[in-house]
Amino acid sequence: MIGLLETFVQLCREQFQFLVDEFDCQSSVSQHKSAWYSASVIFQNTTTAVDVQCDLRDNVINTVLMRLIEGRLPAYSDPTNTQGLWTVLRLRGGPEFRREDIRAVEAIESAVRQEAAAVRTYARDILQGDFSIFPELKRIKLAVYGPHPASGEESGAGAS
Repeated sequence: MIGLLETFVQLCREQFQFLVDEFDCQSSVSQHKSAWYSASVIFQNTTTAVDVQCDLRDNVINTVLMRLIEGRLPAYSDPTNTQGLWTVLRLRGGPEFRREDIRAVEAIESAVRQEAAAVRTYARDILQGDFSIFPELKRIKLAVYGPHPASGEESGAGAS
């Protein structure tokens, strides 16, 4: 499985290179020894971070968009400053990805390409530091999942 994570990291660097070239992002890789089944590649500029995550145990690749707070990453449980790419796609009519088992190289390649294309197509404003859609993304997330216990939000599916 380590080879699959190395493939994931390499593909992220290739497919998300536009973040470095067009949006002045720096990239970093996170792999935790205690979580040998997951990796994360974070692209960050002065206002925004894009965290592309692969978790082989949960069989998922996903992308998180973050508004930096004084140059730092916000907590993942912060619904005001952290949103999944899926919320942007839902708001803007983007595709819903159907994923195969990502424990195969071809599936990882396909998933990373889809995530990169979706970020490039649907999140350009966020990449440029315009977070004006984040309140609506927060409403979408709350409507689907309800409040995160650590977020301090009081209402769930009926929130407006």
